[in-house]
Amino acid sequence: MNNKVFCYGTLKDGGRWHHLIEKAEFIGDGKLSGFEMYEMEGGIMPMLKPCPGGVVHGEVYEVDKPTLDKLRVLERQYKEINANVFIDGVQVSCYVYIYSELLSHYKWIRVPSGIFKVK
Repeated sequence: MNNKVFCYGTLKDGGRWHHLIEKAEFIGDGKLSGFEMYEMEGGIMPMLKPCPGGVVHGEVYEVDKPTLDKLRVLERQYKEINANVFIDGVQVSCYVYIYSELLSHYKWIRVPSGIFKVK
């Protein structure tokens, strides 16, 4: 397998898209440094933008290739990057979906805590 994904929004446990990864292995709660979180007005979904000193909290899952392919379809408006996430002080390489110009037409509100509240 070895496809780790950092989930910080609707894919988190309790989120509306979590069913796509509910059979994946939960690796742990993670922190991603160097980014800050924004959520779409109304709290529908979040996104990340690079920001020195920023920290975002989320969950790390290990997914198989078919599940990763489904996530890529779901997150197609986002840019996929590979980034280092820390779980209990251990660095783990993960796929992370961040802001892309395809999201620029939405109104975004900064989330200073770096934690998306699943609704």
